Amino acid sequence: MARNNTGGYTLPAGNPVTTGAVIESNWANTTLTDLAEAMTDSLSRSGNGGMLVPFKQVNGSVTSPALTFENFPSTGFYAVSATDVRMSVQGVDAMRWLKSPAVAQVWNSGTAMWENIFTGVQGTAAGYDVGTAADQIPTNADVRNPRNRIVNPSMAISQENGFVSPTVSAGAWYGFDQWKTKVDVASNCFINMDSAGYLNGSRSLKQTVTTAATVLTGFTDAGGLAQTIEGSNIFDLNGGDVTLSFDVETNWSGNLAVAFQKGDGTKTYVVDAPVVAGVQTIVLVVPFEVDTVPAPDNSEGFSFRIGVCNEGSLLTTATDSWEVNSAFCSNVSTQWIKTINNYVEITNVDLYAGNVPREFQPNSYAYDDYECKRYFEIVQAIYLASGQGQQRAIVQKRGLPIVLDGQQVGTGGTYYIFGFGGLYNTISQSNSNSQESQGTVTINARL
Repeated sequence: MARNNTGGYTLPAGNPVTTGAVIESNWANTTLTDLAEAMTDSLSRSGNGGMLVPFKQVNGSVTSPALTFENFPSTGFYAVSATDVRMSVQGVDAMRWLKSPAVAQVWNSGTAMWENIFTGVQGTAAGYDVGTAADQIPTNADVRNPRNRIVNPSMAISQENGFVSPTVSAGAWYGFDQWKTKVDVASNCFINMDSAGYLNGSRSLKQTVTTAATVLTGFTDAGGLAQTIEGSNIFDLNGGDVTLSFDVETNWSGNLAVAFQKGDGTKTYVVDAPVVAGVQTIVLVVPFEVDTVPAPDNSEGFSFRIGVCNEGSLLTTATDSWEVNSAFCSNVSTQWIKTINNYVEITNVDLYAGNVPREFQPNSYAYDDYECKRYFEIVQAIYLASGQGQQRAIVQKRGLPIVLDGQQVGTGGTYYIFGFGGLYNTISQSNSNSQESQGTVTINARL
């Protein structure tokens, strides 16, 4: 007879036989035919033939998966429920697929959280089986830019200085919006800041030493690239792994210093990234502490620096850990600005949640331009013939900015900013001479 609905097989009528009974053709043919049909309905271990209907498995478990391997019985696939299918590796969850929300996730043992494969957004750490729809909803920062917390990551925007190649000897200089580099006058160092070139298809900042640094003691530092990130844009990354990646080209080999600093400046995390002469992509993973970003507000939340040189008070011997100091490099970092013609060229900077390497994806130009104007904007063509008036900025500013008269025709007035409904987005001008005033006004709300 055929197998029943649970797969069990029972011999046909006339079985079992008794000792000494004569084997009759009717019994033999019926029994053997039934056995042949049952064997044909079985799956060949040698791979002959295939299933004619869906192949059912037991549900399995994390330590004993339903579909596994001969030599690796604790690695395979199993089902937690009808909406949660998982893969375990050596008895530990590694990946899962959910129906609602429809996401694929990997288990991050370092943070004890599930992370979306494509965004790195983390769920709760309540356990393997906890993963609600709310856990997968991105924060406001994720919606605005689900992968990258950097403003102007491919250096497409340069409102202040344009795409130029000056030689800088002192002070801070913004080659691109939100990207600051510094040359300390005490170092006697001159660096050519070329922001007119490209690296891996994006605008880049190339720093070339034209006069080598000789003094790097105390708090004297020079070279490198830095960005400060607003607290509200990065606060949700506290307590988890964060990845920083960037493209870099050098004409020297050694250790490129990368320093991460808490928003309140009390701790830094220094990493030495090995580089060789040529173009390469650096990927660094840093574990954020629960208070690395002090608050989700418009103040300084976090900053990092790439390639800063110092041999004094900004140097540390402790790397790859959060330390109570303000160090920007280590005792094994290459002090590349001490050699003439050395250069560092950087672009395509990516900062995101999680520890899985990802391919850099540039934003649209319009998106980057809007983000940059939250911190810095040059308002054009103010025309106030009546002696006073107002001009709205294009983008609401991060906070109370410094407003400077950039370029005027006619008699200038006094510019200041005020909040309209609590938003810093309106310029008010007073012109005591009641004459025309027009040109540009610089609004600076940088951190």
